[in-house]
Amino acid sequence: MSQKKIVGLVLMVLGIIGGVYSAITYANDTSGGWFGYTYEPPFTNHEIVVIAIAGISIIALIAGITTFARKGKV
Repeated sequence: MSQKKIVGLVLMVLGIIGGVYSAITYANDTSGGWFGYTYEPPFTNHEIVVIAIAGISIIALIAGITTFARKGKV
């Protein structure tokens, strides 16, 4: 397996892990737990971090898929 495919695979795995973490955290936070996060503006620091992790995870997943799927030396 080439180095590009390994990098693509790692990015995909990290993207999936981050996405699952964000989804679980969002579900737990909005289910009326201890802190009662609403994810409505103005966002708390915790909400901003969870949203940022979700966004970065989506970008990593897309980058991993495109890197893994590319053929050739370019």
